[in-house]
Amino acid sequence: MKTEAILFPKANQVALASFDLPEHLGENELLVQTLMTGVSSGTETRVLAGRQEGAEFPLIPGYEAVGRVIKTGCGVRKLAQGDIVFHYGSQFTGPYHRSWGGQMAFAVVSASEVFQIPPNLPPELAVYTKVAAIAQHGIERAQVKAGDKVAVVGQGLIGHLAAQLAAARGATVAVLDIVQERLDAARGASIPITIHSGQGNPARMLHETLGIPDVVIDATGAATVLGESLSLLPSKPWDRVFHPSPRFLILGSYPAEITFNYRQIFPIEPDVIISRDNVDDDAVAVIGLLSNGKLNPQHIKAQVLPYQEAQDGYDLLIKREAHRILFRWE
Repeated sequence: MKTEAILFPKANQVALASFDLPEHLGENELLVQTLMTGVSSGTETRVLAGRQEGAEFPLIPGYEAVGRVIKTGCGVRKLAQGDIVFHYGSQFTGPYHRSWGGQMAFAVVSASEVFQIPPNLPPELAVYTKVAAIAQHGIERAQVKAGDKVAVVGQGLIGHLAAQLAAARGATVAVLDIVQERLDAARGASIPITIHSGQGNPARMLHETLGIPDVVIDATGAATVLGESLSLLPSKPWDRVFHPSPRFLILGSYPAEITFNYRQIFPIEPDVIISRDNVDDDAVAVIGLLSNGKLNPQHIKAQVLPYQEAQDGYDLLIKREAHRILFRWE
């Protein structure tokens, strides 16, 4: 059978491709019919621009896919036809390279690399599994717990989800951004403190509302902003008593080189934490939170397009005219 796919033939070009899938599945493989895919606004636009290390054109992008199992290999025992699963992309992309290979109408995937979606979780929410798992991994890395005071700088999708996940653990959360619409989305998600960081003195406003944060999360993706985020943490007192260090989490994808001003960071003495991608436990955890309503990504407005309008979708992201793009395949 044939599948269609979104193809990046070369940098800054989007097209549709069609090619044959293998006639037979491997013992532990699944054939999955795609229902919905998400576009990682940072990663996929970077791939499209030709700035993703290791990516070779022509390629099939994408790592956020939800679909229905329509065929199973002879060794698959825990999944069956009709099950809904989330996966990170097809193992087979025909004559094309893959940058994960999620943007396909039909995908061949290993049964061990999918996550079963419960019946009460619709595809338009399940498709957030990957980006939510990335945020969850950061929250785990920073050891956010009940009673913590957490400031999240940057309310793009990853930052927004990180704020919700921290609040779900019982932390008191404040968010900072320069875009009012993003702050409104956080308020809609019941985040109690929202601060416009382009107005007034953000650090003073944060300390007057939240207090001194135990954790600052930078989810801006902009290396040039890290110093401003670090400035939300005050210097430690110079005395002979041990004071626990605040945690400073760098969450997301930062294409530019990251450097710190030693004179700024030294008196704060923070624990600087880098969060890299996610692991399977993170994905399982967020599927549970999505299904029980404790995590709701739909406060960030998404535009849903048929996959045939992929060019329009990527254009909207590049021009910053959309916060989130989903492609409908059925």
